Amino acid sequence: MIAERDRADDVARRPLVFVVDDEPAVRTIYLRVLERAGFATGAAGSGAEALRTLTHQAVDAVVLDQQMPGMTGLQLLAAIRLLPLHDRTPVLFVSGDRQSEMRISALHAGATDFMVKPVELAELVARVSAQVRMGVTWRRTLNSLSRRADAVASLADLTAHPDPHVTAALLCERIARAHVGASVGIYQARANGSYVSMAAVGAQPLFLGDAPPARRSHHIGGQPWIDLELSQLRESGGTWWACAPLRRQDRMLGLLVLGRTVTSGDLDETAQLLAAAVDYAAVAALHLEVGLADAVGLRLKQEALDEIIAARAFWPVFQPVASLDDGTVIGYEALTRFADGTPPDQHLAEAAEAGMGAELEMAMLAAAIASSGSLPRGTWLSCNISPHVLLAHRVEIHTLIESTGRSVVVELTEHSPINDYALVREAVADLGPDVLLAVDDAGAGFASLRHVVDLHPHFMKLDRSWVTRIDSDHSRQALVAGLVGFCARTGTRMIAEGIERAEEKAVLQQLGVLYGQGYLLGKPLPLADINALRPVPPPAAPVLRLADCSPGEVRRG
Repeated sequence: MIAERDRADDVARRPLVFVVDDEPAVRTIYLRVLERAGFATGAAGSGAEALRTLTHQAVDAVVLDQQMPGMTGLQLLAAIRLLPLHDRTPVLFVSGDRQSEMRISALHAGATDFMVKPVELAELVARVSAQVRMGVTWRRTLNSLSRRADAVASLADLTAHPDPHVTAALLCERIARAHVGASVGIYQARANGSYVSMAAVGAQPLFLGDAPPARRSHHIGGQPWIDLELSQLRESGGTWWACAPLRRQDRMLGLLVLGRTVTSGDLDETAQLLAAAVDYAAVAALHLEVGLADAVGLRLKQEALDEIIAARAFWPVFQPVASLDDGTVIGYEALTRFADGTPPDQHLAEAAEAGMGAELEMAMLAAAIASSGSLPRGTWLSCNISPHVLLAHRVEIHTLIESTGRSVVVELTEHSPINDYALVREAVADLGPDVLLAVDDAGAGFASLRHVVDLHPHFMKLDRSWVTRIDSDHSRQALVAGLVGFCARTGTRMIAEGIERAEEKAVLQQLGVLYGQGYLLGKPLPLADINALRPVPPPAAPVLRLADCSPGEVRRG
C-alpha cells in the first residue's frame, strides 16, 4: 500500500517512488533510504499487488525486483508498460543476475535503468533521483538508454586481449562510439590513491593526476561519483566526469571515467552519465579482472623490490669454506640477509616474477663485493650468479670482480637452466684469470650433474641432502665415493655443504672429500664478526692459488 501523507501538498511537492520487492527487509531498507532522500514512497510485496495499485495510482518512478514468486520482474514490467498511466514511468530494474543478458532483456522490456544486487544504497538514491528527473525528458532518455544497452551488449561481446592495456583501449573505443563527443578513460589504481592511464579516447581528466584526499576517499570506498573540473567551468557549462570504480570481488582494480561538456545545471544529463559509467565499469571489470589484477600484483611487487634495492634493505654475510683435514679456511661464500626477514630465495623468486631478477641479483652481488675487502688475505670470495645474469651482465660483473683484489668463485645452481654451455664457459673466461667456477647443489638433480660434465668447474659443491646423516647411510656414502672418484679423474675439487655434525665430517674425510662448509665449520657472519675472530697477524701468504685448483692443468673453460 502507498503510505499515507499528512498534507495534500506533499503529494505534489515530493516525488513518489514505488518499490516492488517480495523481501520485507529489503523493502524496508529501500523505503527508509528513499524517504531520507526526500521522496514519498509506496510498496508492494508481489507483482499482483503492485499491478492492482499501479492500475489506478500514478507514481514518478518504480524500483522493481526481478526475483518474485508468482510473477517475475520482467513479467510485471511488461504489464506495467501496457497501463496508460505508466507507459513512460521510469522503472529502475534490480536483479542479482550479473550477466549482460539479463541487463539487456530488462532494458529492451522497458526498464529505464538497471542495478545488480547487492545494491549500494547511495547509488540507489542517485539512480532513483536520476529516474525521477528523466520523466520530463523521456524521449531523450530513451535514446540514451538504447545507446547504453547497445554499448553494454557490445562490451559484453568483446574478446579480452592478453594485454590488459589493449583490452582497455578496445573498451574505450566501443564506449566512445555510443557517446559521440564524450571522453572515455580507463585507469589503473595505485596504492596511494592516484591513477595511471591505461587507455583513453578524447580529453583526459586533470584531477586524476593529483587526486586530493576527498577523491581518494571515493577510491578507497569504491563508490561512483561525479566530478567537475572547475578550471574549465564557464557560465555556459563545464566538463563533468562520471567516475565508476572497476571492482571485482571486493578488489579495487581501477577506474572508468566518462566525460561530457554539459550546460550548467543540467543535472539529469550528469546523472545519466554516472549511471552509464557504472554500467560500463561493471562489464569492463569482467574483461580486465585477470589481466589488471595480475598487473596490480606485479606493480606492487616491483614497487616493493624498488624500495628494497634503493634502500639497500639487505646486507651480506660470509660463510667459510674450510679444509676438512686441518680446518684452514680457503674461502668465503657470500650470502644475503634481508631486513624484513624474508628468505633470499623467496625475494629472488618474487623478483624473477616481476622481471627484476637480474636487478636484484646484481645489487646483492655489488653489496657482497663491496663488503669483502677486509676478508682474510689469501681467501677467495664465492658469489652465486644465475647463468642468464652472467650472460647478460658479464661486463658489469667483470668490473665488480676487478675491484676485489682476490680470486672470485662464481657459483651456478641447479635451479637455473643452461641452454648453451659453451657460451657460459666463454662468459666465465671473460671475467678474468682469477675467476673460478663452481657448480652448486651437485647431486640434487640431473641438471647439476650435467653442469659438472659440460662446464668443467674448478669446484663441485655437494648438496647438503647427501651430507646429512651420511655417517649412518651407506647409500649416501656410496654415491659420495663415486663423486669423489669422478672429481679425482677430472681435476675438480669437491666441497661438501651442510656439515653440522662431527660424525658427518669424519665420514666425508674418510671418503676423500677435501673441503667442507656448514655450521660445524663456521656459521654465516657479518664481516665485522669475521674480523673479530681473525688471528693476529693475518697470514701473509695465500692459502690457495689458482694453479692449485687443477694441478698440472691450464685453467679450463
